[in-house]
Amino acid sequence: SNSTKYHWRVNARNVGGTSSYSTTWNFTTVVTVPTVPSLILPLNSSVNQPTSLTLKWGHVSNATTYRLQVGTDSSFVSGVVLDDSTLTDTSRVVSGLNNSAKYYWRVNAKNTGGIGGYSTIWNFTTITTVPSIPTLISPLNGSVNQSISPRLHWTSVSGPTTYRLQVGTDSSFGGGVVFDDSTLTDTSRALSGLTNGAKYYWRVNAENIGGASGYSTTWSFTTIVAVPGPPLLVAPASGAAISGDSVITIWLQSQPAINFYWFEHATDSLFSSSVIDSTLIDTIKVIHSLLTNHTYWWKVRAHNAAGWGVFSEQRTFVVTITALESESTLPQKFSLMQNYPNPFNPSTTIRYGLPENSHVTLKVYDVLGREIVTLVDQMMPAGYHEVSFDAGELSSSIYFYRIHAGNFTSLQKMLLLK
Repeated sequence: SNSTKYHWRVNARNVGGTSSYSTTWNFTTVVTVPTVPSLILPLNSSVNQPTSLTLKWGHVSNATTYRLQVGTDSSFVSGVVLDDSTLTDTSRVVSGLNNSAKYYWRVNAKNTGGIGGYSTIWNFTTITTVPSIPTLISPLNGSVNQSISPRLHWTSVSGPTTYRLQVGTDSSFGGGVVFDDSTLTDTSRALSGLTNGAKYYWRVNAENIGGASGYSTTWSFTTIVAVPGPPLLVAPASGAAISGDSVITIWLQSQPAINFYWFEHATDSLFSSSVIDSTLIDTIKVIHSLLTNHTYWWKVRAHNAAGWGVFSEQRTFVVTITALESESTLPQKFSLMQNYPNPFNPSTTIRYGLPENSHVTLKVYDVLGREIVTLVDQMMPAGYHEVSFDAGELSSSIYFYRIHAGNFTSLQKMLLLK
């Protein structure tokens, strides 16, 4: 029997008799050849195993060493990546395996009695490679005037199951994250609800059962500004009476980032036969060739990169008498008419009416209220009068002219455009 101690002795015999026994000796038989080990982990045909893992098998009685073989060939004729026959434990760490590869493994046991048979051959498949880093496509880095509902695009990479997209107002994504989705299976994503005129940063990574890739380079884009609000009209006041054949209309600058204005005026409130100027870059518009005893409607809207905003309120003014109209009778009241032409360069004519003989003072002022010149300072007879103003030495600007006649005072604006 194996692993058994035996004792033995010998004597000799002839016709003369039997000798005594020899000294008793003993010997022990060799241990039994080890049985076949049973594999434990990883389970047969398991998948998504790490590229560095521990193989385990069952303990075999009387085994002094184990031999572990791992390879890509189930017959172990070739492709052996590990062959270790010095193992005394029932587990072994195997590292440096390839991703997405199928490996076969088996174990036998050895002692002084010999080598046992190999275990059943099991296999496992390692986890897939971590995906490569995606590349961002659009919107381009640093792009501006983007929609507040943009679609972001990036390149497809090999082997991912999902992509993760992060969008925020902080380039480090430590705060200000407005979108974070790690369940994306496509290479684009539409966003909504972004803020106008804001700068956003974005990045993407890819993930599979092997792990997550690094993030792409961080890109940025700036959303388009909001559509402009309605401009605020300044002058003339709605319903104002205009004397002259032209009028200066003024409004306040709109926000944000206005590049030009649309000015529209008409002789009806529906603007059915309107005159449009959609190329204005200033907040002043002069309307020429006005008709006597007509009511005019006017409105303004602003444009920026986002498009046209809504119109302002509608205002009206009434042309009571044109500057070119002749008067054959005495004025019924004091009046100061709009200069003509207006705008002018470099000279213009200012007309006024006196119902009675009066001492007249007519002066011109700049926008800061400083007196520029006195055009009239004398006694004038009743009737209509006109005086020329030469602004050849002045710069382009708005100027004011003011009349005092008896108890009458009036102020008008005029525009010098050179």
